[in-house]
Amino acid sequence: MFKNCFLADGGNELSNTMEEGFAKKDDRLVGDALKHLISWETESYRKNPEPFEEEKKKQAEWKKGVDNTKVENAYRNTDKTDIRSFTDSILGQSRFLDRDFLRQNL
Repeated sequence: MFKNCFLADGGNELSNTMEEGFAKKDDRLVGDALKHLISWETESYRKNPEPFEEEKKKQAEWKKGVDNTKVENAYRNTDKTDIRSFTDSILGQSRFLDRDFLRQNL
């Protein structure tokens, strides 16, 4: 997970500590690596907040787009009484599904 993590000041040490902690299931080592990572991120933000602020703006715009997206519920009338009713109901509501597809994927 953190194998390719690189920080200018001790990135290899962070990766090694994190990997060792996971391998040994040692919460203390993982915790130490996470503390270092959090400190590095905090210091990075203090020194240069612009990239973080730009990313926050991008994420806020993305969230607005997601919030304003309406997902159609194409299968709202599905009969879930039993498997036969379910498959008949799904097939009746879709132009793309067929019995072979359902048989292979259910």
